[in-house]
Amino acid sequence: LVPIRIDFDLNGVKFRDSFTWNLNETLITPEYFADIICEDFNLSHSVFQPVIVKAIKEQIDEYYMYSQMSEEVIDIKDSSTVNDLDIIIGDQWLKDQFEWDICNRRNNPEEFADKLIEDLGLEPEFKTAIAHSIREQIQAHVKSLYLSGYQFDGTPIQDDEIAQSFLVPVNEDTIIRNDKIVLDFAPDIYSLNDDDIERLERDYERESR
Repeated sequence: LVPIRIDFDLNGVKFRDSFTWNLNETLITPEYFADIICEDFNLSHSVFQPVIVKAIKEQIDEYYMYSQMSEEVIDIKDSSTVNDLDIIIGDQWLKDQFEWDICNRRNNPEEFADKLIEDLGLEPEFKTAIAHSIREQIQAHVKSLYLSGYQFDGTPIQDDEIAQSFLVPVNEDTIIRNDKIVLDFAPDIYSLNDDDIERLERDYERESR
């Protein structure tokens, strides 16, 4: 599954969406999917369909480029990272962070998201957003390793900056965590009013410039 993010501001229309794309999909093409989006949101097909198709295809191509090697032989020394969730749907804002081993094949973003929304009593729409966020962060780590020349062969990561984005291995010295970070690894759910949503929207636009 490829994490796809659509984000554009065109002809006075601001549109953002995120979802995962099944590479084995044979019935629905990016063109057909873009047509559905345009129809559902009453967007001009001639203007917005090519923009959406281009975004989807570019992200699929990038996924192939950076993920194919790691999927064939994904072996990274000390491969645990911290994943952050910062998701707003409707008037609910979910913030959380947790450790994730990107080499562990048993770690499934969709199953994790399903369990998390069940535990927290969140709306089903959060499942796709959570799984997308996890997969997007995994891909970002794989991409940075690929660009640094890492061979995915289990050897130590030589690039210091990239190595710092991974957690230190768990051993007798690190297995007991600092009490001060306990609250950092717990989900927070905030209820937002219209002013909160508008303020967060402005913050997002500033960060994306």
